[in-house]
Amino acid sequence: MSISAIKYPSINAKLKGMYAKRLKNDDLQDLAKQNNLKSAVAILKNKSSSLNVLSEDADREQIEKILNGEIIYDIEKIVKYLDKNDTQIFNLLISKYEIRCIKKAIKLLYSKNEYDENIKIWTNTIFTDLKGLESIKSIDEFFKIINNTKYKKILKKYFENKDTEYSIFEIENELDKMYLKSIYNSAGNNKNLKKMIGAKIDFTNILWIYRMKKYYNFSEDKIEKSIIDINYALKKNQILLLVKAKNIEELNEILKKTVYSNIATDDIYELECNMKKYLHGLYIKNFKSNLLSINCIYSYLNLVELENKDIISIIEAVRYGIDKEKLLKKLIN
Repeated sequence: MSISAIKYPSINAKLKGMYAKRLKNDDLQDLAKQNNLKSAVAILKNKSSSLNVLSEDADREQIEKILNGEIIYDIEKIVKYLDKNDTQIFNLLISKYEIRCIKKAIKLLYSKNEYDENIKIWTNTIFTDLKGLESIKSIDEFFKIINNTKYKKILKKYFENKDTEYSIFEIENELDKMYLKSIYNSAGNNKNLKKMIGAKIDFTNILWIYRMKKYYNFSEDKIEKSIIDINYALKKNQILLLVKAKNIEELNEILKKTVYSNIATDDIYELECNMKKYLHGLYIKNFKSNLLSINCIYSYLNLVELENKDIISIIEAVRYGIDKEKLLKKLIN
């Protein structure tokens, strides 16, 4: 059964009601204009019922924990409306949060930290089969937990091959590739859903090529093997041209000749912002349409994720005194 076969009029109405309670664009603009963390946190506490528990000196981790809790609450609400078959497909969509927990756990293995609260809130609720992932101390512990998951086979090759040293970037790419390919192939004949996922795949490939060239100095052959082998709006020959670009400037000139010319820039931070704004527009359009389908659920989850990232970015910017005008230009709205 493909994702495109599902239709839920009642849940779509529920999601629109949930979205209406979120912080508005004016709230985020006001938040970004604050001169100190205390006043910024005060706005969050006043505008959001879930964030009113924040301490005055709230840090990124505390805010992320609460925002993740909101997403979990939303997921638990949505599941109540789904039958068994629909739940299986929905679980495929939300597996990105499961992958995020696994990524965080892998980073735990290579850091001085011994615990991650933002993993635990997921393993205590939605992904209980990953319980204990928040405090792993060895690769053996890690594989004991993921032993019965679909991720074991993919990850084994990175940890068992002693002759080759892999970066965390490469491991994360493999997990993201698995997720994006699976949801794209499950979209069936749903053109609007495929457009949203397809654009995300195109953008992911562009960013990976950019990073692999700029930060990792990967060979053309290695870059080509690393990217997602799905061509949506970017054709295969255009992808290959990006892969073969001699430098970032040339890559940018090639991108200007594609359907994504309006997002092209040789500044990776600005490029990511342009991509987020483009995707946000697609999600809003699908979320507000009258199509009674999985599109509304997919759009809602992605809108929440993008907007949560803006909240965290604003708080971090206020904390460290980043230029307000520059920050406002980077917000998705």
